[in-house]
Amino acid sequence: MFLATYAALIALGLILAMIGLMQIGWRIGKKFKVESAKPANVGAIQAAMFALLGLLIAFTFSNGISRFDDRRELIVEEVNYIGTAYLRIDLLPQEAQPEMRNRKSESRQPGRTR
Repeated sequence: MFLATYAALIALGLILAMIGLMQIGWRIGKKFKVESAKPANVGAIQAAMFALLGLLIAFTFSNGISRFDDRRELIVEEVNYIGTAYLRIDLLPQEAQPEMRNRKSESRQPGRTR
């Protein structure tokens, strides 16, 4: 959880830094602008920067989605193991089944750690 928070803060910091540095560069360029000079193609530079920013955001979301899918698969796998263990209680002798079912249901109560 903390890693995702740090990644979001880093991405936000990069966004703000890029916008701030673009403003600084624009103001410096406006201050030292020579009238006879040909204007720079600032639009292409901005487009390239925003494209890189878009790629950064896309990779961040892609990584988050893959983690979510992995977590969901692990949960489904664990639920299947719990169900299999509960069904295998039927293979025990009849006198041991009620006690094992009680133990199994106690281990699944919310707030209880393994």
